[in-house]
Order: sequence, then structure tokens, then C-alpha cells
Amino acid sequence: MKNILITGGAGFIGSAIAERLISLEYNITILDNLSSKIHNNRNIYDKLKKKTNFFIGDINVRKDWENAILDQDAIIHLAAETGTGESMYDIYNYTNTNVSATALMLDVLTNSQHKVKKILLGSSRAVYGEGMYKCKEQGVVFPSCRKNKDLKVGVYDFMSQSSSSKLIPIPTNEESHILPTSVYAINKLNQEQLILLVAKNLNINTTVLRFQNVFGPGQSLSNPYTGILSIFSTIILNNNNIDVYEDGLQSRDFIYIDDVVEASYLALTDNDSGEVFNVGTGIASKCFRCC
Repeated sequence: MKNILITGGAGFIGSAIAERLISLEYNITILDNLSSKIHNNRNIYDKLKKKTNFFIGDINVRKDWENAILDQDAIIHLAAETGTGESMYDIYNYTNTNVSATALMLDVLTNSQHKVKKILLGSSRAVYGEGMYKCKEQGVVFPSCRKNKDLKVGVYDFMSQSSSSKLIPIPTNEESHILPTSVYAINKLNQEQLILLVAKNLNINTTVLRFQNVFGPGQSLSNPYTGILSIFSTIILNNNNIDVYEDGLQSRDFIYIDDVVEASYLALTDNDSGEVFNVGTGIASKCFRCC
């Protein structure tokens, strides 16, 4: 398996994976629309176009898929609209790009000749919603969302329904309940479901990686939806104050880009199918505003 198509391959995660696979002598094809929201300059494109078969195209266009999948052994599907907040007011665009384009990929694979044996999907921790907590009385619980009435009086923690005690956050594993709380999260879950179902019928091995909060060199500082560290970096570089929301005790699982690349490579080369993995450190780090 030497010919790999990476959608969104000029992005933060995609370009890092591409560079790793190129160093291992894989033949890389990239399909990317070079969205101005993410690519405020074309340095990554200028670098990768010399090393890859680079298609500037759109995952919502059938012909672009048909051209890109020719002679490919595997697809790493990363191209997506990202960001939970923006998805709540850009609903059609998010759903069209994330869900419809994934359906189009699967439709092309179903109705054309190809050599694809593996699909690796970059998904998100967002599918879990608020995640997993422990209650002293009830054990493990999965709260759906915080109540406006609590937020208005400064109660930012989840509270037990059977007592006044605070729920304790614990690491969310792959067996946790799926409770998406944004359009983006629903989109990512829909992607997973489509790929796991259809690819199985096509005898294509699949792996889903639910990325936590990825950071590292190459992350866009101009895109406010790529994570808290890029936001903080931009604020600091512009000598602006950092806003502290709520009580400042919010936490996230941050994972370095090199670890994401390694996890992606292991998933790509693994022969098992239908597996879903969280990709994170399992360590909670404090951040001052919602990611």
C-alpha cells in the first residue's frame, strides 16, 4: 500500500502526515481547495506541490474525487469545515462540506473502478459532547449541557441531580456515550457512521481517529477555529489582553502534532477494520476560555 490520497492535505494535520509519509517513500496525492480561511499564505502548498501529486479541487465535486482516487491504495479523509461555534450559524456549509462530500466520496467508490483498500477518517472529540463525569451517588454519568440558570449565577460546574455535589470530570473513552452538542459534532458523527457502514459493504478497511485538541508547528494563527493555543498565540503576538471566561478552570486534552502523525501512521498500516480510537494524552490541561 504505497499510493495514499490525503484530502485536506495542505492543512495543519494533513501536511504533517503528508511529510511523514513522503519521508517513508509513500506516493502522496493531495486534494485540497486551499481555503482562504485556513491558508492565509501558500507556503505549505508551494512546498508540497514539489513532492506530491497536488489537486487543487473541491471534495463536493464528483469529478475531483474521480480524478483524485485513481490508482490510490488508501484515503486519509481530513478535509472538513472545523469549529463548533461557527457551525451553529453556518449550518448548510458545514453539513454540505462535512457530510455530503463524504457521502459523495463513498458514492464514487461504490460506482467506479478503484484500488482503495483503506479509509482513515479524522474525526473529533466533539462527538462526545460534554464527556464523562463521576457522581458520588450515581457513579459514571454523561451530562448533556449546562443550564443557563446556573451559568447566570456563576455555577459553571456540572452538579449531581441527586445531591448538591459537583460532578468530577474523568477521561472520556471510546465506550462513552455519544452526545453531540453542535452542528460540527453531528457532522463528524455522521461522517463516521457513513464510512463505517458503506466501506464495510465495499470490503474497504476503515479506522476512525477522534482527535483531541491538536497543537504544534504549522498551526494556522489566522483561523480562530483551530484551537485555543492558536488563539492565545495570536493575542500574545498582537500584545493584547487574554480574556478569562467563567472561573478560568476549563480544561482540555492537548496533543502534539507529532503524536497525531504517529497515531495516523499506525492506523493507516493496521489491518483491522471498523475500529474507533481517541487520539489524545489523557491529561487535562487548564485553559482560560472555551476552545
